[in-house]
Amino acid sequence: MSFDPTSFMNKEKAQDIQSQMADAQEKLTAITVEGQAGAAEHTVKISLNGRYEATKVVIDPSLLQQPIEVVSELIASAITDAAHKAETAIQTEMMKMFQGI
Repeated sequence: MSFDPTSFMNKEKAQDIQSQMADAQEKLTAITVEGQAGAAEHTVKISLNGRYEATKVVIDPSLLQQPIEVVSELIASAITDAAHKAETAIQTEMMKMFQGI
């Protein structure tokens, strides 16, 4: 026997919450953030959506002359920056969506 948290609320409220959750998933996918790493014109930029999926990667061509370790570190830093920004954006959006529940 499994526990159903909606069994404690009326059916209408449960359907409303399910609808809000579906809307939340759509809105999270629409969130886009950009993380970056590097200095001045030597940058790496990574865009993530609210599901932490990479949607765009931009590597300054001049970086391709650098050792691969440097480029790898910049990519990792840009991903981390984007992930932190995505987490903040997701938390903000979720608080807005569910403050009335």
